[in-house]
Amino acid sequence: MPDGRYHMVALIPAATDFSLAKAVDYFQQRARPKPTKVEMAEGEPGFRVCYGAWGIEATYEAGPVVRETNEALSEDPPRGAPASAEVIASCDRQLDLWSDPDPDLKYTNHWIIFTEELKDAFPGVILFDWDQGKWWDEAPG
Repeated sequence: MPDGRYHMVALIPAATDFSLAKAVDYFQQRARPKPTKVEMAEGEPGFRVCYGAWGIEATYEAGPVVRETNEALSEDPPRGAPASAEVIASCDRQLDLWSDPDPDLKYTNHWIIFTEELKDAFPGVILFDWDQGKWWDEAPG
């Protein structure tokens, strides 16, 4: 956890029906526990979900650079990839997820619930932890 912040990338396959507006709507209307605030990010595409004074920023990235990064990841994926190399390589959209600092680990459950809610809201999303070099949900076996 660099600088006391949680960090992960959510790869978004082409088949996943994702938009920033749908994500904001989901976290405003259906997420549990209910965030205290959900809003579009300022200055760059993305959104922010707050639980009291603590929050998570999701920055949306898309295009050839994202696809090239994910193609490289698919060529030698860490063990237990939850999707095929072809699906990982085809991802040209992703969310770069960063939390506010959590030095006392008070918000670990909020982080876990947020990532699970993201996957539930947008089936097919693939979570990868670049800091630890592993998938959030590894494939069985």
